[in-house]
Amino acid sequence: LIVVAANGGGIQSAAWTAQVLSGLERRAQQEGLSFGRSIRLISAVSGGSVGAMHFVNAYSEQGPPSGEALTAVVERANASSLNAVVWGMAYPDLVRTLLP
Repeated sequence: LIVVAANGGGIQSAAWTAQVLSGLERRAQQEGLSFGRSIRLISAVSGGSVGAMHFVNAYSEQGPPSGEALTAVVERANASSLNAVVWGMAYPDLVRTLLP
């Protein structure tokens, strides 16, 4: 039984959370286990929740993510999402505000 707690702190926290969770999963897979299957609760805020989201999203019906997918989790958590947020606010959200 594993409970994960991840704190906030922006992109650094997102990257750190994704790195740690992916590293633990990678290490467990080397030993023939699955770290993620033992997780019962993830409590996270701010950036920590972004890193945890990327990690959890990598799981599929087939099971835990592979080594390449775990690397992608960390890369996505390290990437800035500011461009996408600004685009959303400037285009679709602005139109919805003016024309509900």
